[in-house]
Amino acid sequence: MTDSAAGAPHHAGPHAATRRGNLLGLTAILMWSSWAPIMVSADAMPSFLLLAIAFSGASAVMLARRAVLRLGFADLLRTPVSTLALGFAGLWGSNTMFVLALDAGAAPVAATIVTHTWPIWMAVIVLMLGIARGTIWDLFAFALGFAGVVAIATREGQIEFHLGLALGLFGSFLWAIYSGARTRVPAGPPDALTAYAIAAAIVSWVCHFALGEPFAARPLDFALALAVGMLPMGIANALWDIAVRRGDPVRLAGMSFIEPVCGTGFILLLLAQVPRPMDVLGLALVLGGLALGTVSEKIRRRRGSSVPPVVIMPPTGPAVADDVAPDRPPPAV
Repeated sequence: MTDSAAGAPHHAGPHAATRRGNLLGLTAILMWSSWAPIMVSADAMPSFLLLAIAFSGASAVMLARRAVLRLGFADLLRTPVSTLALGFAGLWGSNTMFVLALDAGAAPVAATIVTHTWPIWMAVIVLMLGIARGTIWDLFAFALGFAGVVAIATREGQIEFHLGLALGLFGSFLWAIYSGARTRVPAGPPDALTAYAIAAAIVSWVCHFALGEPFAARPLDFALALAVGMLPMGIANALWDIAVRRGDPVRLAGMSFIEPVCGTGFILLLLAQVPRPMDVLGLALVLGGLALGTVSEKIRRRRGSSVPPVVIMPPTGPAVADDVAPDRPPPAV
């Protein structure tokens, strides 16, 4: 047996585990890419019924994961009120605003792109709260993100900020507030997202019955609602939880930029539409803003800032270490 062959098993294990972690992360990102297209496909279903079924499906997946890992359920009942309120506002608010944006007549492509601007607004929030020190790249990231929203709102040379876009943008702000202010409330249980999903399901069912929404929906609509809960909201989060522990965080952060591109592309294929030039420009500007935000985060890390590690991801997934790592935070990007 050669020296290289003898040494291979010693080195192959960690590298193979890292590759598997990266693959699980990519799978989670692709599942997140299905979030907006499935939501758009199920738009015939009453809004809060759609949300209620989706959050119920997500809750079932998360609770099943806890049962398999023998984590118990008692600690979910001890989630601090402030933590639950902030998480609920982020998770339920961001998803609800997207659905209401579609109801208000926002173009699905435009609403999807606007939804993915949240990391840019999050940077502003952490700076305002004094959680991190700003860099010049944060200013450029904010400018590009704002320009991207303006581009999307431009119709025939004039800015027409539709109510639906305003709702989508508000949902993006809600997730940004949750993500940015997460360290200012008690940590709660390791996978606090489970408690948020359960609360979101309960409130969505209450809203559905209180508003008297009709049950007139096809079986396919119910299946789509359940799929959006179990896939991007449920299984993807479980896969990402493993990925951030075992994968390469730099690669994961880079791959996360696939999500808004794939999500937008899937919607265009679903609707059989050719993208508007301003939508393409808006998406490019938003992606540029996200990239500059990542550059700024790396600079802060080198300066020894107290800001926690952040890996960009969509509103269906965890956003900070406290939510995704019960034993240790993910490695720094």
